[in-house]
Amino acid sequence: MLTHNTDPSPSSSLKPLLTPVKLGALELKNRMIVAPLTRVRAELDGVPTEMMAEFYALRAPFGLIISEASSVSFRSNTFSTKA
Repeated sequence: MLTHNTDPSPSSSLKPLLTPVKLGALELKNRMIVAPLTRVRAELDGVPTEMMAEFYALRAPFGLIISEASSVSFRSNTFSTKA
């Protein structure tokens, strides 16, 4: 269950975004969430690259990050631009 701040004061308009929230078993320090992106920067065999590690490390202080999708097989990688 998602819990939220119910403070109705005008000064609290941005406060809920920066307040902790419990999302299922996760306890998040704020309510900012980075949506999953289709970056497709992994190697052809699906192994993450240093570029991917740097990309997510730069965004880690932001809040919860839902990382990019992984292909379950080579044939399922419809976004592949690597040959």
